[in-house]
Amino acid sequence: MRSQRMIIAMVLFGAMWAAGGSSPTLQLKWHNGLPAIGRTGALVAEIAGVKNLDAYSLEITYDTSAFLVVDAALDAPLLNISNPLRNKTQSLLPVFKKEPGRVTIAATLSGTPTDGPRSGVIGVVVFKILGDPAGTVTLRHARLLDSNGKDITNVIITPTPR
Repeated sequence: MRSQRMIIAMVLFGAMWAAGGSSPTLQLKWHNGLPAIGRTGALVAEIAGVKNLDAYSLEITYDTSAFLVVDAALDAPLLNISNPLRNKTQSLLPVFKKEPGRVTIAATLSGTPTDGPRSGVIGVVVFKILGDPAGTVTLRHARLLDSNGKDITNVIITPTPR
């Protein structure tokens, strides 16, 4: 646990130093604000300015006494949330894994890569709020790959929702 925090801190520091504070970002945030107890809400993983994104994996952990996962998806058309990786020349191949306290959302593109910057929501987890909605939800692991299969390492990650 401690070594994971150290690695995250080193990656974040290195990303900020290398890009002079103008790095692409990945953050968790509540779509339409934090819901009240008994309600459902969508937690989104949103990127901004990530170039040549071709594949990704996000692991989100949560307090099971405060949250219940209702669904996980790459986007949510009913909420007007579309994944920026969806386009007419490529297919988006999703992978989801749900277990108590943890959700993994992953996807990869197939087709001709495009290297333009990508911005928008790349994952949605719908939670029912069971207890204190200020309970812990954290992006525990994020891996972003470019079309050459190389890690995209210059992304500043905000691991807790805003």
